[in-house]
Amino acid sequence: MKNLSDCEPMSGIEVVAYDAAQLSLTARYGVPYLRFYRYRPTACLGYSEDLDHALRQEFCADNGIAIVRRLSGGDALYLDEGQLCWTLTAKREDLLGSMDAVLMKLVQGMGEGLKKIFVGANFSKPNSLEVNGKTLGMVYLGEKDDIWIAHGVLLECLDIETQLKVLRAPKEKLNPDGILLAAARFITLHELIGPDSGDYAGALFASLAQSTGLAIRIAPTLDACADVIPEHPPMSYANAVSAFLVTPGGNTLRATLNLSFDGLRVMGCSLHGDVLVRPSGLYESLCNDLVGHLVVELDAYIRRFFACFDWEMLGCATDDVVRLFNMVVLRKSQQEKLEITADQANSLMIHDPQGDGDVSVLLNVVDAVLVPYCAKPVWCKWRHRDGCPECGMCAVGVAYHLARQRHIPVITIRNFEHLESVLSDFKASDSRAYVGMCCSHFYRKRYRAFEHAMMPALLMDISGSNCYELGQENLAYEGRFEAQSEINRSLLEKVMVQVPPARDQS
Repeated sequence: MKNLSDCEPMSGIEVVAYDAAQLSLTARYGVPYLRFYRYRPTACLGYSEDLDHALRQEFCADNGIAIVRRLSGGDALYLDEGQLCWTLTAKREDLLGSMDAVLMKLVQGMGEGLKKIFVGANFSKPNSLEVNGKTLGMVYLGEKDDIWIAHGVLLECLDIETQLKVLRAPKEKLNPDGILLAAARFITLHELIGPDSGDYAGALFASLAQSTGLAIRIAPTLDACADVIPEHPPMSYANAVSAFLVTPGGNTLRATLNLSFDGLRVMGCSLHGDVLVRPSGLYESLCNDLVGHLVVELDAYIRRFFACFDWEMLGCATDDVVRLFNMVVLRKSQQEKLEITADQANSLMIHDPQGDGDVSVLLNVVDAVLVPYCAKPVWCKWRHRDGCPECGMCAVGVAYHLARQRHIPVITIRNFEHLESVLSDFKASDSRAYVGMCCSHFYRKRYRAFEHAMMPALLMDISGSNCYELGQENLAYEGRFEAQSEINRSLLEKVMVQVPPARDQS
């Protein structure tokens, strides 16, 4: 057997095309095939992920990093020639078991193969290979037409800085400390045994065959077919409403509905998520079936769909999908209640851990307003201080004015640690709800901080010079972001008019 570790890097488009060809080969002949390869710099999306919310597309374009969508699910990856990757295709009837069980077999197979080069690594749910709690490799799984497609990644080395700049999801800051913190979550073969690891891919081939019980063959030289996964087109309807949900398993789901003019019927639908899901087209099938149904039928219809369909989702359940679509449907009533546009309604984030996201109920018990320092002008002496002179030069002054009219305290959030402290104080004082402003990227990244407070909030997405778009999260977290974000003044006014004065609250 030739040295399987010695493979030339391929473009992301080539990898996805060869995957499609390999899948077709297994479908035709029923043979399980394995292929090893390396990527040229590529941002690789999970099958159901939302492109706009997973990657910094402008950074990728500026740095020649290709963007592709693989057939397996899960979260986005940044891949280059520093990782040895593999694709396994096998009929489901030959590799029986749930996604959990199959992932465990595959990850354990990788671990057994690495023992040949004196690396001891263990399986960590749901799909990671770890050494002393640090990730050395991952396996992602999908299924199409009753054929498993598994993608494995082994970290020989890792460009952490580029990874943090490509992916929107990492929680670490884009500064030296953040890079070190992110690197601490991973370990590489170069760190463990040095750069000369030999042909360990041959050992992986044998161990994967043993762990799965499959008579695996090395994939023959393939003719890349044109069956490359198309990019899911975004919904761009004037009457579209959307929302996202962070599931208890830590996954992010995002749904969009295009409603009829009267808001009663679904005319278009999309659902995305960084979820390991089987079959790979599950979300597309659900969305296709929801088109034409009345909005009031969605809850029952989604439950019937999942009850009748053969499916699996790791870290996500039917109730999560139902809750998300209910959140989207509520957008219409929020739009009508606040007298705002669909775009403005979509920019609202309703954090209601124990409720149903009723805006009227939430706004009636608001105890505080939180504003971000970055929405104050860069020249303002109050930018990094609590308080505001209400000079009329920015929307923050409007927030202070409207809150003070209602005898409600306003707090300027100066950095992330300050936010954590404020939310902790809210929790300790049994505060009921608050109105806040932050960008949706920050909310998703720091969701656990909001969740820990166990307090409902209506959050307005901010725009303009966003630190996430500019790649300056580290400065924002530390309170040193030197550009101005924008609060939608019209939306702010329409939200605050619904908040009764503190003395009238019950």
